[in-house]
Amino acid sequence: MSETNITEILLSSLRGQAARFPTELRDIEVALNALELRRAFTLMQRLKERGLWEPAADASEALEDFWWEYGQ
Repeated sequence: MSETNITEILLSSLRGQAARFPTELRDIEVALNALELRRAFTLMQRLKERGLWEPAADASEALEDFWWEYGQ
């Protein structure tokens, strides 16, 4: 899975559920644009852990790939 696809998959999933967390989505988009990739991962992971974001299988896989690339 390429980096561009990972980001596109994650943003698509997040934007599809953005009504639940508009401020957090903005923060994630800002972090990605600023290349603060570890911060972006942390914000996405928090949304998932709190049950606000329910990623589909492809987005869950993309989040795991994102972690291995940028979160560590």
